[in-house]
Amino acid sequence: MKWRSPPCANAPLRLAAKASSAMRVSIALAAVAALCLLPGATAGTLVGVERTTAEAECLKVSSGLVGSLKSGLKAKARGKLGVPRAVKSRARITSGPRGFLEGAYFVSARVRGFSVATWAVDPRAFRTGGGFIVGIGPVARRVSVFGVDIPLRTLRRWGLTESTHGYAASRRCVQ
Repeated sequence: MKWRSPPCANAPLRLAAKASSAMRVSIALAAVAALCLLPGATAGTLVGVERTTAEAECLKVSSGLVGSLKSGLKAKARGKLGVPRAVKSRARITSGPRGFLEGAYFVSARVRGFSVATWAVDPRAFRTGGGFIVGIGPVARRVSVFGVDIPLRTLRRWGLTESTHGYAASRRCVQ
């Protein structure tokens, strides 16, 4: 992947080179603002990579997985699960349960009375609801039985933490 600026991005810089310092700052700010107003425009684009927005990352969750999440809720949280959304993680999980070697999805949902709960699921669980599901973060571990017996240090060793790619994005999908 190469980083490449749009052709129009360099024009304000050529103009700014001939202007005073204060004028250069004004021109640069105006150029950035103009680029931000154009649909799909950025200061640079990644060649070969589709630009994704937060909404484009948010995936609907299969009814099988919704059913599994509901069945794994503890009594105090039953009937309080909101609509879950998922994000496919770009993290490479190199250890841990075999299913996560194929990838991971972070699934988040509001749980009425508790806040947002987030689980990591393997691709099979994402597709069908039957697979490896583990609570990541304090809310999911408090309201569900998934992964509560797995020590946090083991989850960290597997690469499934609150700082793993996809965790925060999945939570933004439901907030």
